Amino acid sequence: MGNEQANAMALEAAKTDIKAGKYKRAIKDLEQYLSKYHELFGNNKPNCPEVADIYGLIGDIYAKQERYEEALESFCNSYKIFLKIKGVSHVKTQEVYQKLCEVSEEIKRIEKAKKELTRSSTRKYGSLTYISSRPSLINI
Repeated sequence: MGNEQANAMALEAAKTDIKAGKYKRAIKDLEQYLSKYHELFGNNKPNCPEVADIYGLIGDIYAKQERYEEALESFCNSYKIFLKIKGVSHVKTQEVYQKLCEVSEEIKRIEKAKKELTRSSTRKYGSLTYISSRPSLINI
């Protein structure tokens, strides 16, 4: 079996794993695909649609797992490649850009919620925050 056929099989296995909700295994398959792809082509073909699609799939998995920082990184990799080879107005570039925006908004929403929670906790339980930050006051 040739390298390209092995890569295609790894990609299909990953897609099957994604459909089955086996995300950890799918990421392993996709990362294996990227590794073999880079072995096969080196840095001669790093900007091709197949690689961009793989980064996009990895981003989708991370987003489903609510691992938004990792999803953002994967979508950025995908976007950069599509932007370079397809241009800003291509449908694939736009799809990945939309996912980038959605993940970015989710990260902002979570950060805002964390700040609000911290702010309201400090107002409501200000003295507890002071005491819990000084273990010597708690030790009996």
